[in-house]
Amino acid sequence: MNALDTQISERERRAQELREELAHVEKDLQALYRARELVCGPTDTKAAARRSSKGRASIPTLVEQILREYGEMHADDLADKLKGHHISKQSITSAVSRYIDRGERFVRTGRNKFALREEHV
Repeated sequence: MNALDTQISERERRAQELREELAHVEKDLQALYRARELVCGPTDTKAAARRSSKGRASIPTLVEQILREYGEMHADDLADKLKGHHISKQSITSAVSRYIDRGERFVRTGRNKFALREEHV
């Protein structure tokens, strides 16, 4: 095996280890959510609706919630509102643009400015 094959093999092994560790952490997190629900009662439906099956909402879902509440907004402002979710402006723009290209959910109102399509308001 040459040096590149060795490096590839080591990285593949490490990636697999990280995937396994992440799976364990996600299982632990789900157990904590269940424990919190048992101790504190069911979570409020609005917070539960924001979470997907992996415990977090998609970028388009989060953006839609913000636009529904605040109206038209620039990607920088969306990123500020989503700081706690660690989502970059580029990720927001990319995710929303895919829906715009298909004529779904969002419209572009200016350079990096987005709003909900009328049927989603």
